[in-house]
Amino acid sequence: MKMTLNQKQRDALSIASAGHNLLLLGSAGTGKSHLITEICKELNEKGKQVKLTCSTGIACAVYPTHLKPMTIHKFTGIDDGRHDPNEIVSVLKNNAKCDKIIDAIMTTDVLIVDECSMISKRTFESIKKVCEIKNPCKIFGGIQIIFSGDFFQLPPVPNKRYNDDGTYCFLSEFFQTCFSHTVTLTQNVRQDEELFVKVISDIYQGNLTECVIEFMNSVNKSLPGNCDSLKLFSTNLLVDTYNHQCLLNSPGDLFEFKATDNGNAAELKSLTVPKTLWLKLECPVILLRNLSDTLVNGLRGILKYATETKLAVYFPSLQKTQTLHKESFTVFDPRTNSDIASRMQFPVKPAFALTIHKAQGMTLPWLEVDCNDIFKTGQLGVAISRVKSSKGLRVINFHPRYIFSPPAAIKQISDMKSNGMIEDFSCCRMIR
Repeated sequence: MKMTLNQKQRDALSIASAGHNLLLLGSAGTGKSHLITEICKELNEKGKQVKLTCSTGIACAVYPTHLKPMTIHKFTGIDDGRHDPNEIVSVLKNNAKCDKIIDAIMTTDVLIVDECSMISKRTFESIKKVCEIKNPCKIFGGIQIIFSGDFFQLPPVPNKRYNDDGTYCFLSEFFQTCFSHTVTLTQNVRQDEELFVKVISDIYQGNLTECVIEFMNSVNKSLPGNCDSLKLFSTNLLVDTYNHQCLLNSPGDLFEFKATDNGNAAELKSLTVPKTLWLKLECPVILLRNLSDTLVNGLRGILKYATETKLAVYFPSLQKTQTLHKESFTVFDPRTNSDIASRMQFPVKPAFALTIHKAQGMTLPWLEVDCNDIFKTGQLGVAISRVKSSKGLRVINFHPRYIFSPPAAIKQISDMKSNGMIEDFSCCRMIR
């Protein structure tokens, strides 16, 4: 397998194999996931205890199950980020249910975090604090850290309730001292179309060229009628409106499931799970929370059976049908350190379409992108790069205003030079 790696991939593998921290960058399709799998294999062969994590559940689904990928939030116990970085360690140590998390941290030699562009500064610093349970005298507890991703893609999602403003993780004062070794992959291995690859790169860079405009106009086309395409929109409102219409137009009886709500009703508006859920048999659905290491938030399936107390959903990527029951979704108030509202509902909603945010990490054969109301840097690039080939891509409502220049800080971190490796690891694993 190592013979399939290009030179930059081999460079990255060499740094990781030597035990150094690594920041692995590269746009969609440059082979980051394949390389991460090879890094895990090599380090495991060296007897290292490697933990592979991702910022989202759907990103975990890319990896082989034998690597046991999980979200970084689950591995570190930071959950949804409700606890401040300065208090997370105390929370873990004073909760007997977290003993397994602490044991895992203590036995981990290498921590890999994929899709790191979605990791905020606040989350990054919480991860750091938790890792330092292993050795409080060393940055990240002396654990070898490998971050992988593309900061030109979608930025972290702010969470005002938890005082997380969505600042990029690389703006933390600890980031560049931790990641002094950087490799940026540039050779695209997913798409073999030179023009398509160039257009994706230009869009990420904010370069509005004639080539980009011509290409985007050329993919305003129809897809084959028998293809199973996914549609992407920029906002939840557009997705929900489209899903509702598709559901009404679908054959079959409509099932209605009303949630059981408790607490502050106004606070429940922040939940993604609906108060009233409408479904039909054979309609596509998406999971709204991580239920296990394989049943992850963002996983799509097909509804096969429904009663008031359970749903049966077939998940094609898992090739199995899973019974789902209602789950409790809560709203946490950090000021009172307690849940102030809850909703009991099935953890799914219709998924004829998804937001672009939900699709990050996916690779699809057929895709339709509606550009209406794109509002963030990286959205358009992430959307069109989900598809394997431009032959499977349809784009509507494109306008040049939907191409944004990325923040200067992203270009600076992407151009960051890699330092030489020092044998005692003082180059990247500092003493606190």
